Amino acid sequence: MQCIAPEGADGRKAKEKVDAMTEVEFSHLLSELATTAKALNKKSDSVNALISRFQEALRAMNIGIEVWPVTLRSNAWTRDDDDRNEVARGTVDTELGFTKHGGEWVLAVRAAVYEQDAGYNSSYTLIRSDEITRLLDMDREARIESLAHFPEVAKDLKAQADKAIKAIEEAEKFVMEQKTVVHVGFVL
Repeated sequence: MQCIAPEGADGRKAKEKVDAMTEVEFSHLLSELATTAKALNKKSDSVNALISRFQEALRAMNIGIEVWPVTLRSNAWTRDDDDRNEVARGTVDTELGFTKHGGEWVLAVRAAVYEQDAGYNSSYTLIRSDEITRLLDMDREARIESLAHFPEVAKDLKAQADKAIKAIEEAEKFVMEQKTVVHVGFVL
Protein backbone atom coordinates (compact mmCIF):
# COMPACT_ATOMS: atom_id res chain seq x y z
CA MET A 1 0.00 0.00 0.00
CA GLN A 2 1.31 3.46 -0.86
CA CYS A 3 0.33 6.67 0.81
CA ILE A 4 1.39 10.24 0.24
CA ALA A 5 2.62 12.16 3.24
CA PRO A 6 0.14 14.82 4.43
CA GLU A 7 0.54 18.53 3.88
CA GLY A 8 3.19 20.19 5.97
CA ALA A 9 2.53 22.83 8.60
CA ASP A 10 3.18 25.54 6.02
CA GLY A 11 0.42 24.15 3.76
CA ARG A 12 2.73 22.69 1.10
CA LYS A 13 2.21 19.06 0.12
CA ALA A 14 5.10 16.78 0.84
CA LYS A 15 6.60 15.41 -2.39
CA GLU A 16 7.95 12.11 -1.15
CA LYS A 17 5.99 8.91 -1.34
CA VAL A 18 6.20 6.52 1.52
CA ASP A 19 5.56 2.77 1.34
CA ALA A 20 3.38 1.94 4.30
CA MET A 21 3.86 -1.55 5.75
CA THR A 22 2.28 -3.41 8.53
CA GLU A 23 4.50 -4.77 11.26
CA VAL A 24 3.89 -8.29 9.96
CA GLU A 25 4.89 -7.32 6.40
CA PHE A 26 8.01 -5.60 7.72
CA SER A 27 8.98 -8.65 9.81
CA HIS A 28 8.46 -10.87 6.76
CA LEU A 29 10.64 -8.57 4.66
CA LEU A 30 13.42 -8.67 7.27
CA SER A 31 13.20 -12.46 7.37
CA GLU A 32 13.52 -12.64 3.57
CA LEU A 33 16.42 -10.20 3.68
CA ALA A 34 18.20 -12.34 6.31
CA THR A 35 17.80 -15.42 4.09
CA THR A 36 19.11 -13.53 1.06
CA ALA A 37 22.04 -12.12 3.07
CA LYS A 38 22.97 -15.63 4.24
CA ALA A 39 22.95 -16.90 0.63
CA LEU A 40 24.95 -13.87 -0.55
CA ASN A 41 27.57 -14.35 2.17
CA LYS A 42 27.92 -18.02 1.23
CA LYS A 43 28.32 -17.10 -2.46
CA SER A 44 30.81 -14.38 -1.50
CA ASP A 45 32.97 -17.03 0.09
CA SER A 46 32.94 -18.87 -3.25
CA VAL A 47 33.87 -15.59 -5.01
CA ASN A 48 36.96 -15.33 -2.82
CA ALA A 49 37.81 -18.95 -3.61
CA LEU A 50 37.48 -18.28 -7.36
CA ILE A 51 39.71 -15.21 -7.11
CA SER A 52 42.29 -17.14 -5.08
CA ARG A 53 42.31 -20.08 -7.52
CA PHE A 54 42.78 -17.83 -10.56
CA GLN A 55 45.46 -15.81 -8.79
CA GLU A 56 47.32 -18.96 -7.72
CA ALA A 57 47.13 -20.36 -11.25
CA LEU A 58 48.70 -17.16 -12.61
CA ARG A 59 51.39 -17.18 -9.92
CA ALA A 60 52.22 -20.85 -10.64
CA MET A 61 52.90 -19.94 -14.28
CA ASN A 62 55.60 -17.52 -13.06
CA ILE A 63 54.87 -15.07 -15.89
CA GLY A 64 56.26 -12.08 -14.00
CA ILE A 65 54.58 -9.50 -16.23
CA GLU A 66 52.34 -6.67 -15.00
CA VAL A 67 49.11 -5.97 -16.91
CA TRP A 68 46.13 -3.64 -16.37
CA PRO A 69 43.79 -4.61 -19.23
CA VAL A 70 40.39 -3.86 -17.69
CA THR A 71 38.83 -0.49 -16.90
CA LEU A 72 36.06 -1.04 -14.38
CA ARG A 73 35.11 2.64 -14.08
CA SER A 74 36.23 5.84 -15.77
CA ASN A 75 35.63 9.47 -14.79
CA ALA A 76 36.54 12.37 -17.07
CA TRP A 77 38.42 15.43 -15.83
CA THR A 78 39.50 18.76 -17.30
CA ARG A 79 41.99 21.40 -16.20
CA ASP A 80 41.49 25.07 -17.07
CA ASP A 81 43.90 27.99 -16.99
CA ASP A 82 43.17 31.24 -15.13
CA ASP A 83 41.06 32.47 -18.07
CA ARG A 84 38.92 29.31 -17.91
CA ASN A 85 40.33 27.96 -21.14
CA GLU A 86 40.67 24.20 -21.14
CA VAL A 87 44.35 23.27 -21.15
CA ALA A 88 44.15 19.55 -20.44
CA ARG A 89 41.69 16.71 -20.17
CA GLY A 90 41.80 13.08 -19.27
CA THR A 91 40.31 10.33 -17.16
CA VAL A 92 40.71 8.78 -13.74
CA ASP A 93 40.19 5.06 -14.24
CA THR A 94 39.67 2.18 -11.85
CA GLU A 95 41.54 -0.72 -13.42
CA LEU A 96 41.78 -4.46 -12.81
CA GLY A 97 45.09 -6.17 -13.40
CA PHE A 98 47.85 -8.49 -12.29
CA THR A 99 50.85 -6.93 -10.58
CA LYS A 100 53.55 -7.45 -7.98
CA HIS A 101 52.28 -5.84 -4.78
CA GLY A 102 53.56 -6.33 -1.26
CA GLY A 103 56.23 -8.71 -2.54
CA GLU A 104 53.83 -11.10 -4.30
CA TRP A 105 52.00 -11.32 -7.63
CA VAL A 106 48.32 -10.58 -7.12
CA LEU A 107 45.12 -9.67 -8.90
CA ALA A 108 44.57 -6.05 -7.95
CA VAL A 109 42.63 -2.88 -8.58
CA ARG A 110 44.30 0.52 -9.01
CA ALA A 111 43.41 4.13 -9.67
CA ALA A 112 45.13 5.41 -12.81
CA VAL A 113 45.18 8.99 -14.09
CA TYR A 114 45.42 9.47 -17.85
CA GLU A 115 45.87 12.69 -19.82
CA GLN A 116 44.65 13.02 -23.38
CA ASP A 117 47.51 13.65 -25.79
CA ALA A 118 47.93 17.01 -27.54
CA GLY A 119 45.38 17.85 -30.18
CA TYR A 120 42.73 15.92 -28.26
CA ASN A 121 43.10 12.83 -30.38
CA SER A 122 42.03 9.48 -28.99
CA SER A 123 45.43 8.71 -27.38
CA TYR A 124 45.93 8.93 -23.62
CA THR A 125 49.13 8.85 -21.58
CA LEU A 126 49.33 7.39 -18.09
CA ILE A 127 50.33 10.22 -15.76
CA ARG A 128 50.33 8.26 -12.52
CA SER A 129 48.82 5.27 -10.81
CA ASP A 130 48.19 4.88 -7.14
CA GLU A 131 45.95 3.22 -4.61
CA ILE A 132 46.77 -0.36 -5.61
CA THR A 133 44.55 -2.73 -3.61
CA ARG A 134 44.57 -6.51 -3.72
CA LEU A 135 41.36 -7.73 -5.34
CA LEU A 136 40.71 -9.99 -2.33
CA ASP A 137 40.69 -6.85 -0.14
CA MET A 138 38.16 -4.99 -2.30
CA ASP A 139 34.49 -4.67 -1.45
CA ARG A 140 32.08 -7.41 -2.48
CA GLU A 141 30.71 -5.48 -5.44
CA ALA A 142 34.17 -4.97 -6.98
CA ARG A 143 35.14 -8.61 -6.43
CA ILE A 144 31.96 -9.87 -8.10
CA GLU A 145 32.27 -7.39 -10.99
CA SER A 146 35.88 -8.47 -11.58
CA LEU A 147 35.01 -12.14 -12.08
CA ALA A 148 33.60 -11.46 -15.55
CA HIS A 149 36.93 -9.90 -16.58
CA PHE A 150 39.26 -12.79 -15.72
CA PRO A 151 39.42 -13.93 -19.39
CA GLU A 152 40.60 -10.44 -20.38
CA VAL A 153 43.38 -10.57 -17.79
CA ALA A 154 44.48 -14.01 -19.05
CA LYS A 155 44.36 -12.88 -22.73
CA ASP A 156 46.43 -9.77 -22.00
CA LEU A 157 48.98 -11.75 -19.99
CA LYS A 158 49.35 -14.16 -22.93
CA ALA A 159 49.70 -11.30 -25.41
CA GLN A 160 52.33 -9.57 -23.24
CA ALA A 161 54.22 -12.85 -22.69
CA ASP A 162 54.22 -13.50 -26.46
CA LYS A 163 55.52 -9.96 -27.01
CA ALA A 164 58.28 -10.55 -24.42
CA ILE A 165 59.28 -13.83 -26.10
CA LYS A 166 59.52 -12.09 -29.48
CA ALA A 167 61.66 -9.28 -28.01
CA ILE A 168 63.99 -11.82 -26.39
CA GLU A 169 64.29 -13.84 -29.61
CA GLU A 170 65.06 -10.70 -31.64
CA ALA A 171 67.71 -9.68 -29.09
CA GLU A 172 69.25 -13.17 -29.20
CA LYS A 173 69.33 -13.07 -33.00
CA PHE A 174 70.96 -9.64 -32.95
CA VAL A 175 73.60 -10.72 -30.43
CA MET A 176 74.35 -13.87 -32.42
CA GLU A 177 74.74 -11.79 -35.61
CA GLN A 178 77.11 -9.43 -33.80
CA LYS A 179 79.10 -12.39 -32.49
CA THR A 180 79.43 -13.73 -36.04
CA VAL A 181 80.58 -10.33 -37.31
CA VAL A 182 83.20 -10.14 -34.55
CA HIS A 183 84.49 -13.67 -35.28
CA VAL A 184 84.62 -12.94 -38.99
CA GLY A 185 86.51 -9.76 -38.24
CA PHE A 186 89.18 -11.64 -36.26
CA VAL A 187 89.50 -14.37 -38.87
CA LEU A 188 90.47 -11.92 -41.59
